[in-house]
Amino acid sequence: MSLVLVNCSKSKAINPLKLPEIMRGIIDVPSDDIDKEEHYRSMLSQYLTRAEQLYRGPEFTAYKSLANRYGASLLILSARYGLIRGSREILPYDATLAGKGRDYIEETVNKWIAYGNYDAEMLRMRWRCAVIRLSRNYLLSLRLIGERLGFNPCTVGEKTIMIGSKTELDSLGGECFKVYIKGNGEARKVARLIDINECSLQSPPS
Repeated sequence: MSLVLVNCSKSKAINPLKLPEIMRGIIDVPSDDIDKEEHYRSMLSQYLTRAEQLYRGPEFTAYKSLANRYGASLLILSARYGLIRGSREILPYDATLAGKGRDYIEETVNKWIAYGNYDAEMLRMRWRCAVIRLSRNYLLSLRLIGERLGFNPCTVGEKTIMIGSKTELDSLGGECFKVYIKGNGEARKVARLIDINECSLQSPPS
């Protein structure tokens, strides 16, 4: 069995800022405060949505399609929840790691370990092929999770394909197949080139 890991997207099927309960000031917008998850769920339970259906960003969609095409498991690194499988029901929220400093990311990872990371055990499974596409701060957070939970992102699969910038990927220890890109457009192109059955790229990215 194979795994595709991708980070969440700002674009969502349900905009948390436009929920009636939030617009009327009945409850705050769920953000990075996962320690208050039960409170939010009691007030906003009608908006619970499978993670794979909530995120709508073009890069997320490309890697979700890759997983669907080959019947791979989909794992998502969420700015609110940490590591969650695509089938997990979550609340719409407004949070991101983009543009955040290391202190914020370390604090967030600590929150995930205490309250979230519901499906982190998926990274301890031995996948035949693992495809990991995370932007800079999400990759850093995965490295920090790995340090705390005792796994190396490069060894998630028997063969692991990591997609990111050269600077980000070269900071990783361990042996994995690294695909260097310069932006989100290239990341989406790479998603179309990956053959999970062969755990390879059908042709090199250009």
